[in-house]
Amino acid sequence: MRAILEPKVDLPGDFAKRPVNAALVPVNPSQRAAIEGLRYAVEKIQGPPGTGKSTTIFHILDARLPAGQRVLVTCSRNVAVESIAQKLEGLQGWPLCVFGSRDRVLRGTRNSVWQKPTSLHSDKAQD
Repeated sequence: MRAILEPKVDLPGDFAKRPVNAALVPVNPSQRAAIEGLRYAVEKIQGPPGTGKSTTIFHILDARLPAGQRVLVTCSRNVAVESIAQKLEGLQGWPLCVFGSRDRVLRGTRNSVWQKPTSLHSDKAQD
């Protein structure tokens, strides 16, 4: 965590330059400034509840993530990750995987919950 909060070297990020899709999810001027101001490989979005962090992160992923790249979004509260996941489900071609207990995530994101793969071997093969 210290490497994120107190980095010794700022690594430039590799961001795409697509326009912000405000028609799908509205964006305010401060959110737009945060999205367009990305410079480094690791960025942190923080603020009090209700200030639009999930919306800003959605727009960062939609407008700035290079094609074919993967990203990990994490938070100490499930509701924030679920909010972002629900917004991302509105985009076409976004494979989405949500980690968590299937019975604790919101209904809208349950189809994206990762499930442990079943064994490739039958019970008899394990005997």
